[in-house]
Amino acid sequence: MTPIPALQAAHAAAQTWLAKCQRVDPLFGEPADWLWAFRRDALGDGLLELSDAPDRPAERATLALSVALDLPPVQTPDDAHALLAAAAELPPGVTLAEQGFATDDHPLFVLARVPAADVTPDALDALYARLAKAKHFLEDA
Repeated sequence: MTPIPALQAAHAAAQTWLAKCQRVDPLFGEPADWLWAFRRDALGDGLLELSDAPDRPAERATLALSVALDLPPVQTPDDAHALLAAAAELPPGVTLAEQGFATDDHPLFVLARVPAADVTPDALDALYARLAKAKHFLEDA
């Protein structure tokens, strides 16, 4: 399947970047929405999504890269407050996200979304490095 024109260059860059991963599992691919699960290195599992969703303005011609956090489940209000306080210190453009995909499991990820037009393999390397720093910051906090 061929990506829509707004995602074609980012799709090619994503494919190049994903080729260097230890494991890649394509979860779905449609012309305007692509999702891969990956393990690049010892950092752990991640997701890469290309999306152009007219009904979701934050996902118009964007790439989202996320890395799973290795944190215990949030069980108390104090846990939630501590996590939110730490998340407030994340670098600009990096946020927390729940990526459960309609399952009972609700893993937390650090996530960054960028315009698809800005995506190159080098830009993905830099974005992944930012997420790695954010992941370590939250896990060590």
